[in-house]
Amino acid sequence: MGSPCNENGEHENCYKNNGMEPYKTRPVGRPRLRWMDQVEEDLRRMKITGSRVKIEDRQVWNRIVEQTKTHPGL
Repeated sequence: MGSPCNENGEHENCYKNNGMEPYKTRPVGRPRLRWMDQVEEDLRRMKITGSRVKIEDRQVWNRIVEQTKTHPGL
């Protein structure tokens, strides 16, 4: 983790400035939604629970995708 920054050789809450300045700032406002956030929201609307486990099973996931194609409002 690097060299210790206090006299006792411990890593406390210490931060060293190595002379680098950040060249980019964060955008203003709330964070953008990720693709998975949208998928989970759609599954909540369809009242499908345990989606994280069902995503891993290809056959179950294909059935869910077919249901979403016919679901009104998605």
